[in-house]
Amino acid sequence: MGARQVLAATSIVLSVWIMAALAGCGGGTPAGSDSVSPRVEEAKEQRKQGNVNAAITTLQTAVAANPADASAHFELGTTYYDGGRFEDAITQFKSVVSIDPSSLNGHSNLGACHFQKGDLPSARSEFESAHSLAPKDAEILYNLGAVKLSMGDVEAAWADFQTANQLSPSLPEVHIGMGNVYLARGDSAAGLKELRRAVELAPDAKWKSTIEKQIQEAAHKDQPAAP
Repeated sequence: MGARQVLAATSIVLSVWIMAALAGCGGGTPAGSDSVSPRVEEAKEQRKQGNVNAAITTLQTAVAANPADASAHFELGTTYYDGGRFEDAITQFKSVVSIDPSSLNGHSNLGACHFQKGDLPSARSEFESAHSLAPKDAEILYNLGAVKLSMGDVEAAWADFQTANQLSPSLPEVHIGMGNVYLARGDSAAGLKELRRAVELAPDAKWKSTIEKQIQEAAHKDQPAAP
């Protein structure tokens, strides 16, 4: 599976993050194409060089020439997503799952797009589809739990985070999720403990800083008001 980047989004308590599989289609070449086309490879190089508009033009040409090329649709959806063009990205990822209904990352990225647009029911549906394809994928379970938490379905979110933690206890997002559930329940001590654990597991300084800011906000809310 391709790596998933983490995206900020508001929830009922602090920030719940959604992980999007934007690095590739994952698990090999998508159905509908024998290999990644030269145009897709060209577009990837254009993106690496920062020439996003050229990459979009190249990929649009690729999908027009071969509408069944799932890799071209996926790369175009990824490019749109990175540019905040979520509706356009949705169109491309829908093409991916139409060509290959078993595309885990196609469904996951659709979920991420819907989440960014605030369409939580659609996001939940896509993450549920992804979960059905990979029931032991901790990242997908985290995403599903994050959407449920954002919808106020706290206990259902907790179940997903708990299962994800059993599958991958070193995944920092899971501890962010569990911390938010504890905070939603009013258990600040347990919530802060999980958030601090997420800081310990965070992969870089930027992550650590973001989570530490959440800890400070949660701790401030937990302080009694001055007389």
